[in-house]
Amino acid sequence: MRLYKDNIKIKKKLQIPVQRSSAIFPFLINNNVETNILFLGYWFLKRNIKEILLIITLRSKLGRIIYRKKRKVNVIKSFKINIKKIFSENGLKLLNQGSIEIEIISKENLFFPYPAIVVNYLSNISSAFVHSCGRIYNDRIDKKDNNNFLVPETGFDILPDKNLSPFISFVSGPKPLKNKLITLKFSNYLGQKFNKEFIFKQIKPYETKFMEILNREEKKFFCDKKGIVSIKHGFKDFYPRFIAGNSNKQKSIVTLTHSYYDISNQRNKKKYYLVNPNKKEYDDSVLAFPVFNKFKSYSEVAIYPNFPETRLNISLEIYQSNGRCVGTIKSIIQVHNKLAKPVYINVNKIVKLNKIKLKENVMYSAKLIVNCKNFFPSRLKFGINFGSPKKYNIPTNICICAANANDAILKKTKTFKWAPILNKKNSYIILTNSSFIKKGFKKANLNLKFWSEKKNNFLVRKKIINDNGIFWFDLNKDKKVKKFLSSKSGWITIESDNPFVNGFYIEDMNSGVIGGDHIF
Repeated sequence: MRLYKDNIKIKKKLQIPVQRSSAIFPFLINNNVETNILFLGYWFLKRNIKEILLIITLRSKLGRIIYRKKRKVNVIKSFKINIKKIFSENGLKLLNQGSIEIEIISKENLFFPYPAIVVNYLSNISSAFVHSCGRIYNDRIDKKDNNNFLVPETGFDILPDKNLSPFISFVSGPKPLKNKLITLKFSNYLGQKFNKEFIFKQIKPYETKFMEILNREEKKFFCDKKGIVSIKHGFKDFYPRFIAGNSNKQKSIVTLTHSYYDISNQRNKKKYYLVNPNKKEYDDSVLAFPVFNKFKSYSEVAIYPNFPETRLNISLEIYQSNGRCVGTIKSIIQVHNKLAKPVYINVNKIVKLNKIKLKENVMYSAKLIVNCKNFFPSRLKFGINFGSPKKYNIPTNICICAANANDAILKKTKTFKWAPILNKKNSYIILTNSSFIKKGFKKANLNLKFWSEKKNNFLVRKKIINDNGIFWFDLNKDKKVKKFLSSKSGWITIESDNPFVNGFYIEDMNSGVIGGDHIF
Protein backbone atom coordinates (compact mmCIF):
# COMPACT_ATOMS: atom_id res chain seq x y z
CA MET A 1 0.00 0.00 0.00
CA ARG A 2 1.25 3.49 -0.88
CA LEU A 3 0.58 6.19 1.71
CA TYR A 4 -1.79 9.00 0.78
CA LYS A 5 0.88 11.65 1.38
CA ASP A 6 3.26 9.74 -0.91
CA ASN A 7 0.66 9.92 -3.69
CA ILE A 8 0.57 13.69 -3.27
CA LYS A 9 4.36 13.93 -3.35
CA ILE A 10 4.56 11.85 -6.50
CA LYS A 11 1.95 13.98 -8.26
CA LYS A 12 3.84 17.16 -7.29
CA LYS A 13 7.36 16.05 -8.16
CA LEU A 14 6.97 13.47 -10.93
CA GLN A 15 10.75 13.16 -10.91
CA ILE A 16 10.83 9.86 -12.78
CA PRO A 17 8.78 9.75 -16.01
CA VAL A 18 6.36 6.83 -16.32
CA GLN A 19 6.94 5.21 -19.71
CA ARG A 20 5.15 1.92 -19.08
CA SER A 21 1.54 1.74 -17.97
CA SER A 22 -0.08 -1.68 -17.59
CA ALA A 23 -3.09 -3.66 -16.43
CA ILE A 24 -3.62 -7.39 -16.08
CA PHE A 25 -7.05 -9.03 -15.93
CA PRO A 26 -8.25 -12.60 -15.44
CA PHE A 27 -10.46 -13.69 -18.32
CA LEU A 28 -13.46 -16.01 -18.24
CA ILE A 29 -14.95 -17.72 -21.31
CA ASN A 30 -17.65 -20.40 -21.46
CA ASN A 31 -20.95 -21.13 -23.21
CA ASN A 32 -22.57 -18.24 -21.35
CA VAL A 33 -19.99 -15.51 -20.84
CA GLU A 34 -17.24 -13.83 -22.85
CA THR A 35 -14.57 -11.34 -21.82
CA ASN A 36 -13.94 -8.03 -23.57
CA ILE A 37 -11.29 -5.37 -22.98
CA LEU A 38 -12.38 -1.78 -23.66
CA PHE A 39 -10.33 1.41 -23.87
CA LEU A 40 -10.14 4.75 -25.65
CA GLY A 41 -7.05 6.32 -27.24
CA TYR A 42 -7.23 8.97 -24.53
CA TRP A 43 -3.46 9.49 -24.36
CA PHE A 44 -3.64 11.52 -27.54
CA LEU A 45 -6.41 13.72 -26.15
CA LYS A 46 -5.45 14.13 -22.52
CA ARG A 47 -1.65 14.09 -22.77
CA ASN A 48 -1.17 15.15 -26.40
CA ILE A 49 1.05 12.10 -26.91
CA LYS A 50 1.63 11.33 -30.58
CA GLU A 51 2.06 7.55 -30.48
CA ILE A 52 2.12 4.62 -28.06
CA LEU A 53 3.18 1.00 -28.35
CA LEU A 54 0.40 -1.40 -27.38
CA ILE A 55 1.43 -4.88 -26.23
CA ILE A 56 -1.25 -7.53 -25.70
CA THR A 57 -0.21 -10.74 -23.92
CA LEU A 58 -2.57 -13.67 -23.45
CA ARG A 59 -1.59 -16.31 -20.89
CA SER A 60 -3.03 -19.64 -19.85
CA LYS A 61 -4.37 -20.18 -16.34
CA LEU A 62 -0.93 -21.48 -15.30
CA GLY A 63 0.84 -18.44 -16.75
CA ARG A 64 2.14 -19.79 -20.07
CA ILE A 65 2.22 -17.22 -22.90
CA ILE A 66 -0.10 -18.36 -25.68
CA TYR A 67 -0.35 -15.13 -27.67
CA ARG A 68 1.51 -11.84 -27.84
CA LYS A 69 1.07 -8.97 -30.23
CA LYS A 70 2.70 -5.55 -30.51
CA ARG A 71 1.32 -2.67 -32.50
CA LYS A 72 1.81 1.06 -32.73
CA VAL A 73 -1.28 3.14 -32.03
CA ASN A 74 -1.69 6.81 -32.96
CA VAL A 75 -5.44 7.24 -33.52
CA ILE A 76 -8.23 8.35 -31.24
CA LYS A 77 -11.02 5.81 -31.28
CA SER A 78 -12.88 3.23 -29.26
CA PHE A 79 -10.90 -0.01 -28.92
CA LYS A 80 -12.47 -3.37 -28.11
CA ILE A 81 -10.57 -6.64 -27.69
CA ASN A 82 -12.72 -9.76 -27.70
CA ILE A 83 -10.58 -12.50 -26.17
CA LYS A 84 -12.58 -15.34 -27.70
CA LYS A 85 -11.85 -13.85 -31.14
CA ILE A 86 -8.11 -13.87 -30.45
CA PHE A 87 -8.31 -17.63 -29.97
CA SER A 88 -10.43 -18.29 -33.08
CA GLU A 89 -8.62 -15.88 -35.43
CA ASN A 90 -5.20 -17.25 -34.51
CA GLY A 91 -6.06 -20.96 -34.57
CA LEU A 92 -5.55 -21.33 -30.81
CA LYS A 93 -7.30 -23.88 -28.62
CA LEU A 94 -9.96 -22.05 -26.63
CA LEU A 95 -9.23 -21.76 -22.90
CA ASN A 96 -11.89 -21.06 -20.27
CA GLN A 97 -9.63 -19.14 -17.90
CA GLY A 98 -6.36 -17.27 -18.03
CA SER A 99 -5.15 -13.69 -18.10
CA ILE A 100 -4.72 -10.82 -20.52
CA GLU A 101 -2.09 -8.16 -19.91
CA ILE A 102 -2.25 -4.78 -21.64
CA GLU A 103 0.95 -2.73 -21.71
CA ILE A 104 1.20 0.85 -22.93
CA ILE A 105 4.75 1.96 -23.78
CA SER A 106 5.55 5.58 -24.57
CA LYS A 107 8.64 7.70 -25.16
CA GLU A 108 6.74 10.51 -23.43
CA ASN A 109 5.59 10.62 -19.82
CA LEU A 110 2.37 8.68 -19.19
CA PHE A 111 2.32 9.98 -15.57
CA PHE A 112 0.44 6.97 -14.20
CA PRO A 113 1.59 3.31 -14.21
CA TYR A 114 -2.03 2.11 -14.53
CA PRO A 115 -4.02 2.90 -17.69
CA ALA A 116 -7.75 3.63 -18.04
CA ILE A 117 -8.80 0.21 -19.31
CA VAL A 118 -12.00 -1.72 -18.57
CA VAL A 119 -12.69 -5.44 -18.46
CA ASN A 120 -16.24 -6.53 -19.33
CA TYR A 121 -17.73 -9.96 -18.58
CA LEU A 122 -20.74 -10.23 -20.89
CA SER A 123 -23.57 -12.76 -21.16
CA ASN A 124 -27.15 -12.59 -22.46
CA ILE A 125 -28.45 -11.58 -19.03
CA SER A 126 -25.54 -9.78 -17.35
CA SER A 127 -22.85 -7.28 -18.22
CA ALA A 128 -20.29 -6.46 -15.55
CA PHE A 129 -17.41 -3.96 -15.60
CA VAL A 130 -14.39 -3.04 -13.57
CA HIS A 131 -11.51 -0.72 -14.41
CA SER A 132 -7.79 -1.51 -14.20
CA CYS A 133 -6.90 -2.75 -10.73
CA GLY A 134 -4.26 -5.50 -10.93
CA ARG A 135 -0.90 -4.87 -12.58
CA ILE A 136 2.71 -6.03 -12.70
CA TYR A 137 5.17 -3.53 -11.26
CA ASN A 138 7.39 -1.58 -13.64
CA ASP A 139 10.60 -1.88 -11.63
CA ARG A 140 12.04 -2.17 -8.12
CA ILE A 141 11.21 1.44 -7.25
CA ASP A 142 7.57 0.96 -8.28
CA LYS A 143 7.41 -2.23 -6.22
CA LYS A 144 9.01 -0.60 -3.17
CA ASP A 145 6.74 2.47 -3.32
CA ASN A 146 3.62 0.28 -3.26
CA ASN A 147 4.75 -2.01 -0.47
CA ASN A 148 5.42 0.51 2.30
CA PHE A 149 2.68 -1.20 4.27
CA LEU A 150 0.83 -4.44 3.68
CA VAL A 151 -2.83 -4.10 4.61
CA PRO A 152 -5.83 -6.35 3.98
CA GLU A 153 -8.20 -5.78 1.06
CA THR A 154 -11.95 -5.39 1.49
CA GLY A 155 -14.87 -3.21 0.36
CA PHE A 156 -17.23 -5.37 -1.72
CA ASP A 157 -20.54 -7.15 -1.08
CA ILE A 158 -21.32 -10.81 -0.58
CA LEU A 159 -24.83 -11.03 -2.01
CA PRO A 160 -27.57 -12.99 -0.19
CA ASP A 161 -28.94 -14.81 -3.26
CA LYS A 162 -28.59 -18.57 -2.57
CA ASN A 163 -27.74 -19.24 -6.21
CA LEU A 164 -24.73 -16.90 -6.16
CA SER A 165 -21.24 -17.63 -4.85
CA PRO A 166 -18.78 -14.85 -3.92
CA PHE A 167 -15.34 -15.03 -5.54
CA ILE A 168 -12.04 -13.20 -5.68
CA SER A 169 -9.51 -13.39 -8.48
CA PHE A 170 -5.95 -12.25 -9.12
CA VAL A 171 -3.03 -12.81 -11.48
CA SER A 172 0.33 -13.46 -9.85
CA GLY A 173 3.59 -11.68 -10.66
CA PRO A 174 6.75 -12.83 -12.48
CA LYS A 175 8.18 -14.93 -9.63
CA PRO A 176 6.98 -18.32 -8.33
CA LEU A 177 5.43 -18.18 -4.87
CA LYS A 178 5.40 -20.89 -2.21
CA ASN A 179 3.33 -21.50 0.92
CA LYS A 180 1.30 -18.29 0.69
CA LEU A 181 -1.49 -17.87 3.22
CA ILE A 182 -4.67 -15.84 2.68
CA THR A 183 -6.86 -15.27 5.73
CA LEU A 184 -10.46 -14.24 5.07
CA LYS A 185 -12.38 -12.48 7.84
CA PHE A 186 -16.12 -12.51 7.10
CA SER A 187 -18.62 -10.12 8.73
CA ASN A 188 -22.41 -10.26 8.60
CA TYR A 189 -24.96 -7.48 9.14
CA LEU A 190 -24.96 -8.16 12.90
CA GLY A 191 -21.23 -7.60 13.18
CA GLN A 192 -20.57 -11.28 13.82
CA LYS A 193 -17.36 -12.65 12.31
CA PHE A 194 -15.65 -15.86 11.32
CA ASN A 195 -12.30 -16.62 9.69
CA LYS A 196 -11.29 -18.94 6.90
CA GLU A 197 -7.84 -19.73 5.52
CA PHE A 198 -6.50 -20.67 2.09
CA ILE A 199 -2.94 -21.92 1.73
CA PHE A 200 -1.27 -21.92 -1.69
CA LYS A 201 1.59 -24.39 -1.64
CA GLN A 202 2.76 -23.14 -5.02
CA ILE A 203 1.73 -20.34 -7.38
CA LYS A 204 3.41 -20.26 -10.77
CA PRO A 205 4.57 -17.00 -12.39
CA TYR A 206 1.61 -15.15 -13.90
CA GLU A 207 -0.82 -17.81 -12.71
CA THR A 208 -4.51 -16.85 -12.65
CA LYS A 209 -6.50 -17.68 -9.54
CA PHE A 210 -10.31 -17.73 -9.34
CA MET A 211 -11.35 -18.51 -5.76
CA GLU A 212 -14.91 -19.22 -4.65
CA ILE A 213 -14.55 -18.17 -1.04
CA LEU A 214 -17.75 -19.59 0.53
CA ASN A 215 -19.73 -22.79 0.23
CA ARG A 216 -23.51 -23.01 0.67
CA GLU A 217 -23.30 -24.02 4.33
CA GLU A 218 -20.92 -21.19 5.22
CA LYS A 219 -23.13 -18.69 3.44
CA LYS A 220 -25.94 -19.32 5.97
CA PHE A 221 -23.83 -17.24 8.37
CA PHE A 222 -25.07 -14.12 6.54
CA CYS A 223 -28.75 -14.73 7.40
CA ASP A 224 -29.96 -13.96 3.85
CA LYS A 225 -28.52 -10.44 3.98
CA LYS A 226 -25.47 -8.76 2.48
CA GLY A 227 -22.10 -9.23 4.14
CA ILE A 228 -18.42 -8.48 3.57
CA VAL A 229 -14.97 -10.01 3.81
CA SER A 230 -11.50 -8.64 4.62
CA ILE A 231 -8.61 -10.41 2.87
CA LYS A 232 -5.29 -10.57 4.70
CA HIS A 233 -2.45 -11.54 2.36
CA GLY A 234 1.33 -11.36 1.99
CA PHE A 235 1.61 -10.62 -1.73
CA LYS A 236 4.42 -8.21 -2.68
CA ASP A 237 5.39 -9.35 -6.16
CA PHE A 238 2.36 -7.80 -7.90
CA TYR A 239 -0.14 -5.06 -7.12
CA PRO A 240 -2.56 -6.98 -4.85
CA ARG A 241 -5.87 -5.41 -5.73
CA PHE A 242 -8.34 -8.24 -6.22
CA ILE A 243 -11.13 -8.48 -8.75
CA ALA A 244 -14.18 -9.54 -6.77
CA GLY A 245 -17.83 -10.34 -7.31
CA ASN A 246 -20.57 -12.94 -7.22
CA SER A 247 -21.51 -15.53 -9.83
CA ASN A 248 -23.97 -18.35 -10.38
CA LYS A 249 -22.97 -21.95 -11.07
CA GLN A 250 -23.44 -21.64 -14.84
CA LYS A 251 -21.45 -18.36 -14.92
CA SER A 252 -24.27 -16.80 -16.91
CA ILE A 253 -24.36 -14.16 -14.17
CA VAL A 254 -21.10 -12.58 -13.03
CA THR A 255 -20.74 -9.33 -11.10
CA LEU A 256 -17.50 -7.37 -11.00
CA THR A 257 -15.90 -4.81 -8.71
CA HIS A 258 -12.53 -4.51 -7.04
CA SER A 259 -11.27 -4.67 -3.49
CA TYR A 260 -9.80 -1.74 -1.59
CA TYR A 261 -7.49 -1.10 1.37
CA ASP A 262 -8.73 -2.11 4.80
CA ILE A 263 -6.99 0.42 7.08
CA SER A 264 -9.37 -0.04 10.00
CA ASN A 265 -6.54 -1.22 12.25
CA GLN A 266 -3.92 1.35 11.24
CA ARG A 267 -2.90 3.57 14.14
CA ASN A 268 -0.54 6.17 12.67
CA LYS A 269 -2.90 9.14 12.39
CA LYS A 270 -0.36 11.47 10.80
CA LYS A 271 -0.07 9.16 7.83
CA TYR A 272 -3.72 8.32 7.32
CA TYR A 273 -5.74 11.42 8.13
CA LEU A 274 -6.58 14.72 6.45
CA VAL A 275 -7.88 17.98 7.90
CA ASN A 276 -10.59 20.17 6.37
CA PRO A 277 -8.88 23.48 5.42
CA ASN A 278 -12.06 25.51 5.95
CA LYS A 279 -14.66 23.93 8.25
CA LYS A 280 -16.91 26.98 8.01
CA GLU A 281 -17.33 26.86 4.24
CA TYR A 282 -16.57 23.22 3.34
CA ASP A 283 -18.08 19.89 4.25
CA ASP A 284 -15.36 17.37 5.03
CA SER A 285 -16.35 15.00 2.24
CA VAL A 286 -19.19 14.48 -0.24
CA LEU A 287 -20.35 11.85 -2.68
CA ALA A 288 -22.95 12.55 -5.38
CA PHE A 289 -24.82 9.83 -7.26
CA PRO A 290 -28.13 9.34 -9.11
CA VAL A 291 -31.29 8.12 -7.41
CA PHE A 292 -32.79 5.24 -9.37
CA ASN A 293 -36.51 5.64 -8.74
CA LYS A 294 -38.46 4.21 -11.68
CA PHE A 295 -40.70 1.24 -10.89
CA LYS A 296 -38.96 -0.78 -8.15
CA SER A 297 -35.41 0.39 -8.87
CA TYR A 298 -33.24 1.80 -6.09
CA SER A 299 -29.94 3.41 -5.11
CA GLU A 300 -28.04 2.15 -2.09
CA VAL A 301 -24.83 3.22 -0.35
CA ALA A 302 -22.66 0.64 1.38
CA ILE A 303 -20.50 1.95 4.22
CA TYR A 304 -17.78 -0.56 4.97
CA PRO A 305 -15.81 -0.82 8.25
CA ASN A 306 -12.55 -0.25 6.38
CA PHE A 307 -11.42 3.05 7.94
CA PRO A 308 -9.74 3.83 11.30
CA GLU A 309 -11.68 4.82 14.39
CA THR A 310 -13.15 8.29 14.10
CA ARG A 311 -16.37 10.21 14.77
CA LEU A 312 -18.44 10.67 11.63
CA ASN A 313 -21.81 12.27 10.98
CA ILE A 314 -23.43 11.37 7.66
CA SER A 315 -26.33 13.33 6.16
CA LEU A 316 -28.20 13.19 2.86
CA GLU A 317 -29.53 15.84 0.47
CA ILE A 318 -31.82 15.10 -2.48
CA TYR A 319 -31.80 17.27 -5.62
CA GLN A 320 -33.85 17.47 -8.79
CA SER A 321 -31.99 17.33 -12.09
CA ASN A 322 -32.09 21.15 -12.26
CA GLY A 323 -30.19 21.42 -8.95
CA ARG A 324 -33.15 22.33 -6.72
CA CYS A 325 -32.95 20.72 -3.29
CA VAL A 326 -36.15 18.82 -2.46
CA GLY A 327 -35.15 17.38 0.88
CA THR A 328 -32.46 17.11 3.56
CA ILE A 329 -32.08 14.24 6.01
CA LYS A 330 -29.70 15.03 8.85
CA SER A 331 -27.55 12.48 10.67
CA ILE A 332 -28.79 9.32 9.01
CA ILE A 333 -25.67 7.55 10.28
CA GLN A 334 -23.36 8.46 13.15
CA VAL A 335 -20.10 6.69 13.88
CA HIS A 336 -18.93 7.41 17.43
CA ASN A 337 -15.74 5.40 17.52
CA LYS A 338 -15.18 2.53 15.10
CA LEU A 339 -17.60 0.99 12.65
CA ALA A 340 -18.06 -2.66 13.62
CA LYS A 341 -20.16 -3.89 10.69
CA PRO A 342 -21.24 -2.89 7.18
CA VAL A 343 -24.11 -0.40 6.98
CA TYR A 344 -26.39 -0.17 3.95
CA ILE A 345 -28.36 2.99 3.24
CA ASN A 346 -31.29 2.43 0.89
CA VAL A 347 -31.84 5.98 -0.35
CA ASN A 348 -35.32 5.32 -1.72
CA LYS A 349 -36.59 3.89 1.58
CA ILE A 350 -35.09 6.72 3.66
CA VAL A 351 -36.53 9.33 1.30
CA LYS A 352 -39.97 7.73 1.62
CA LEU A 353 -39.75 7.50 5.43
CA ASN A 354 -38.92 11.21 5.56
CA LYS A 355 -41.90 12.03 3.31
CA ILE A 356 -39.81 13.40 0.45
CA LYS A 357 -41.81 12.83 -2.71
CA LEU A 358 -40.01 11.82 -5.88
CA LYS A 359 -41.77 12.04 -9.24
CA GLU A 360 -41.19 9.09 -11.57
CA ASN A 361 -40.62 11.25 -14.65
CA VAL A 362 -37.99 13.45 -12.95
CA MET A 363 -34.30 12.63 -12.49
CA TYR A 364 -32.85 13.04 -9.01
CA SER A 365 -29.44 12.93 -7.42
CA ALA A 366 -28.38 12.27 -3.84
CA LYS A 367 -25.52 14.02 -2.07
CA LEU A 368 -24.00 12.09 0.79
CA ILE A 369 -22.34 14.54 3.18
CA VAL A 370 -19.76 13.26 5.65
CA ASN A 371 -18.45 15.45 8.47
CA CYS A 372 -16.08 14.52 11.24
CA LYS A 373 -15.67 15.73 14.82
CA ASN A 374 -11.97 14.89 15.07
CA PHE A 375 -9.58 13.52 12.41
CA PHE A 376 -10.93 12.59 9.00
CA PRO A 377 -9.89 9.42 7.14
CA SER A 378 -7.98 10.36 3.99
CA ARG A 379 -9.14 7.17 2.27
CA LEU A 380 -12.93 6.92 2.55
CA LYS A 381 -14.38 4.43 0.08
CA PHE A 382 -18.03 3.47 -0.34
CA GLY A 383 -19.95 0.96 -2.41
CA ILE A 384 -22.72 2.25 -4.67
CA ASN A 385 -25.48 -0.20 -5.54
CA PHE A 386 -27.84 0.70 -8.38
CA GLY A 387 -30.55 -1.96 -8.60
CA SER A 388 -33.56 -2.67 -10.77
CA PRO A 389 -35.25 -5.89 -9.57
CA LYS A 390 -36.83 -8.02 -12.27
CA LYS A 391 -36.15 -11.73 -12.58
CA TYR A 392 -33.02 -11.05 -10.51
CA ASN A 393 -32.00 -8.38 -8.02
CA ILE A 394 -28.27 -7.99 -8.54
CA PRO A 395 -26.97 -4.40 -8.27
CA THR A 396 -23.72 -2.74 -9.39
CA ASN A 397 -21.53 -2.60 -6.24
CA ILE A 398 -19.32 0.21 -7.56
CA CYS A 399 -16.25 1.02 -5.46
CA ILE A 400 -15.99 4.81 -5.30
CA CYS A 401 -14.17 7.43 -3.27
CA ALA A 402 -15.84 10.43 -1.65
CA ALA A 403 -14.40 13.85 -2.58
CA ASN A 404 -12.53 15.32 0.38
CA ALA A 405 -12.39 19.09 0.99
CA ASN A 406 -9.32 20.38 -0.80
CA ASP A 407 -8.47 23.97 -1.77
CA ALA A 408 -6.35 22.75 -4.69
CA ILE A 409 -9.44 21.49 -6.54
CA LEU A 410 -10.88 25.01 -6.61
CA LYS A 411 -7.84 26.21 -8.55
CA LYS A 412 -8.62 23.85 -11.41
CA THR A 413 -10.31 25.67 -14.30
CA LYS A 414 -11.39 22.57 -16.22
CA THR A 415 -11.77 18.83 -16.07
CA PHE A 416 -11.58 15.95 -18.53
CA LYS A 417 -13.50 12.71 -17.94
CA TRP A 418 -14.28 9.68 -20.09
CA ALA A 419 -16.27 6.45 -19.99
CA PRO A 420 -17.21 3.45 -22.15
CA ILE A 421 -20.60 2.86 -23.75
CA LEU A 422 -21.19 -0.87 -24.20
CA ASN A 423 -24.22 -0.41 -26.49
CA LYS A 424 -25.93 -3.73 -25.82
CA LYS A 425 -29.40 -3.18 -24.31
CA ASN A 426 -29.66 -0.13 -22.05
CA SER A 427 -26.52 2.02 -21.86
CA TYR A 428 -26.48 5.07 -19.58
CA ILE A 429 -23.96 7.78 -18.81
CA ILE A 430 -24.96 9.71 -15.68
CA LEU A 431 -23.12 12.93 -14.83
CA THR A 432 -23.28 14.88 -11.56
CA ASN A 433 -22.09 18.36 -10.52
CA SER A 434 -21.79 18.55 -6.73
CA SER A 435 -19.01 19.96 -4.56
CA PHE A 436 -17.93 20.02 -0.91
CA ILE A 437 -18.66 23.78 -0.78
CA LYS A 438 -21.63 24.22 1.58
CA LYS A 439 -23.16 27.16 -0.29
CA GLY A 440 -22.63 25.56 -3.67
CA PHE A 441 -20.22 26.25 -6.50
CA LYS A 442 -21.35 26.93 -10.07
CA LYS A 443 -22.97 25.37 -13.13
CA ALA A 444 -20.93 23.14 -15.44
CA ASN A 445 -20.68 23.74 -19.18
CA LEU A 446 -20.04 20.41 -20.88
CA ASN A 447 -18.56 19.55 -24.25
CA LEU A 448 -19.47 15.90 -24.88
CA LYS A 449 -17.84 13.86 -27.63
CA PHE A 450 -18.95 10.36 -28.59
CA TRP A 451 -16.23 8.19 -30.14
CA SER A 452 -16.85 5.17 -32.35
CA GLU A 453 -14.56 2.29 -33.35
CA LYS A 454 -13.62 4.24 -36.49
CA LYS A 455 -10.47 6.35 -36.15
CA ASN A 456 -10.72 10.05 -35.28
CA ASN A 457 -14.49 9.89 -35.66
CA PHE A 458 -16.81 11.59 -33.15
CA LEU A 459 -20.13 13.35 -32.58
CA VAL A 460 -20.50 16.43 -30.37
CA ARG A 461 -23.16 17.39 -27.85
CA LYS A 462 -23.32 20.48 -25.61
CA LYS A 463 -24.89 20.35 -22.17
CA ILE A 464 -25.19 22.50 -19.05
CA ILE A 465 -25.58 20.98 -15.59
CA ASN A 466 -26.64 23.35 -12.82
CA ASP A 467 -24.89 23.32 -9.47
CA ASN A 468 -26.02 20.11 -7.68
CA GLY A 469 -27.77 19.07 -10.88
CA ILE A 470 -27.58 15.84 -12.84
CA PHE A 471 -27.58 14.81 -16.52
CA TRP A 472 -28.73 11.35 -17.55
CA PHE A 473 -27.73 10.25 -21.06
CA ASP A 474 -29.81 7.33 -22.36
CA LEU A 475 -28.24 5.93 -25.54
CA ASN A 476 -31.50 4.42 -26.77
CA LYS A 477 -33.12 7.88 -26.74
CA ASP A 478 -30.40 9.55 -28.80
CA LYS A 479 -30.97 8.02 -32.24
CA LYS A 480 -28.09 9.88 -33.90
CA VAL A 481 -25.48 8.63 -31.42
CA LYS A 482 -27.02 5.15 -31.52
CA LYS A 483 -26.73 5.05 -35.31
CA PHE A 484 -23.24 6.57 -35.17
CA LEU A 485 -21.96 3.72 -32.96
CA SER A 486 -23.44 1.21 -35.41
CA SER A 487 -24.22 -1.54 -32.85
CA LYS A 488 -20.61 -1.47 -31.60
CA SER A 489 -19.14 -0.19 -28.35
CA GLY A 490 -18.04 3.41 -28.01
CA TRP A 491 -16.72 5.98 -25.56
CA ILE A 492 -17.76 9.40 -24.34
CA THR A 493 -15.36 12.18 -23.36
CA ILE A 494 -16.51 15.02 -21.12
CA GLU A 495 -14.75 18.38 -21.09
CA SER A 496 -15.99 20.91 -18.56
CA ASP A 497 -15.13 24.28 -17.00
CA ASN A 498 -16.13 22.84 -13.61
CA PRO A 499 -13.73 20.55 -11.67
CA PHE A 500 -16.54 18.82 -9.76
CA VAL A 501 -18.15 17.00 -12.70
CA ASN A 502 -18.20 13.28 -12.09
CA GLY A 503 -20.40 10.32 -12.89
CA PHE A 504 -21.10 6.69 -13.72
CA TYR A 505 -21.57 4.40 -16.71
CA ILE A 506 -24.27 1.72 -16.52
CA GLU A 507 -25.44 -1.25 -18.58
CA ASP A 508 -28.89 -2.64 -17.77
CA MET A 509 -29.53 -5.98 -19.47
CA ASN A 510 -33.29 -6.01 -18.62
CA SER A 511 -32.87 -9.01 -16.32
CA GLY A 512 -32.36 -7.27 -12.97
CA VAL A 513 -28.57 -7.62 -13.26
CA ILE A 514 -27.04 -4.13 -13.41
CA GLY A 515 -23.41 -3.52 -14.35
CA GLY A 516 -21.48 -0.30 -14.03
CA ASP A 517 -18.58 1.69 -12.66
CA HIS A 518 -17.53 5.27 -12.04
CA ILE A 519 -16.20 7.27 -15.00
CA PHE A 520 -12.48 7.96 -15.44
